[in-house]
Amino acid sequence: ISSDPNDFVPDDDFVGFVFGYTNDRKFYVVSWKAKYQSYWRGNPKPVAKAGITLQLVNSTTGPGPILRNALWNDESVQGETQKLWQSKKLGWKFNTAYRWKLVHRPSIGLIRFELYKGNTRVADS
Repeated sequence: ISSDPNDFVPDDDFVGFVFGYTNDRKFYVVSWKAKYQSYWRGNPKPVAKAGITLQLVNSTTGPGPILRNALWNDESVQGETQKLWQSKKLGWKFNTAYRWKLVHRPSIGLIRFELYKGNTRVADS
């Protein structure tokens, strides 16, 4: 797939990844928001703040608006998500290379997330 770089409309949505996936109600997610933004529709209207959040999703409702709103929230939401770690210091920047490092050892309860910009570690859980 190729695209015309002149036909690019930048967006500041979430970037991130899921790990430890059990099913669509139970998994871990690292989400990173570039800047403050409210969701475009819905009531209540969820708000996401700039920064990185590591969450355990253990949803009682499963896929749908309630879980969506919980994932937009950077705090724990009862019955849906549990915030495990957060850094509000850094929103991601356009045209910038980042490298993720994740160590997940469920047998001993270890999760360690690191984020690098070049050779510089910019976040460490």
